[in-house]
Amino acid sequence: MELKDLKGVGPQTLKKLNAAGIETLADLITWYPRDYMLYEEAISVKEVNEEKNVTIYGYFKTRPSKKYFNGNSITQGSFYDDTGRITVSWFHMPYIDRSIPDGWFYLHGKVTKKKTGFVLYQPQIIKEEQYEELLTKRIPIYPLKSGLTNKLLINLVEQCLEEENLLKEYLPAEIRKKYELSEINYAVK
Repeated sequence: MELKDLKGVGPQTLKKLNAAGIETLADLITWYPRDYMLYEEAISVKEVNEEKNVTIYGYFKTRPSKKYFNGNSITQGSFYDDTGRITVSWFHMPYIDRSIPDGWFYLHGKVTKKKTGFVLYQPQIIKEEQYEELLTKRIPIYPLKSGLTNKLLINLVEQCLEEENLLKEYLPAEIRKKYELSEINYAVK
């Protein structure tokens, strides 16, 4: 199997991968994350008190409004829960309002303190059924180059991990056994 055989890798994506130094499946699987994101239990708006990533469970009373400044879009709204409200802003995402579900759902993103209060910037919209699954996962955060996205790299790496014997084992079995080391393909999974 080659990079071009992975679902989601066309000629343009292949060029981006190659420009980032990823030319083989082995290069991709060893393009290690720089960090991991862990989803924590949701907090209430009232509990927001410092600048960090948070998840809040709530709803929009009215749809967020869209404004344009110098050709750039800003979508803003007030997100409510039983304890209060927080301002939410998305930049350069003019169609985000189409992704906002009705009723209660989760928003996950970075909170920043402003003069008028806390603002949740560029939050991810998470439906209730997705949130429980996210609580049990560590989401890799990859170093991004050449127009690659984290979502694409996660998808491609997951496809690679389904393959058997992806990487060549260089350590002899007796050395692995003596030092209780895993076989390389087991270790990367």
